[in-house]
Amino acid sequence: MPEEDFLSLDLNDEFPFIPDDIDIVFDLAGSISKSSLSISSAIKQSDLVLIPIYNEVKSIKA
Repeated sequence: MPEEDFLSLDLNDEFPFIPDDIDIVFDLAGSISKSSLSISSAIKQSDLVLIPIYNEVKSIKA
């Protein structure tokens, strides 16, 4: 993919509004924080959220 097709943000930066007619994948690099704007702004614009976990009890409980 061409480099201009990527958008890279800091954990505390908010994603810009992406129109509904554009398909996009937000890869949050395994980061999680209740206060990070990148995560909350990506989730608000998402129809589906995938959360990969290890098949371990502590991961499933988290």
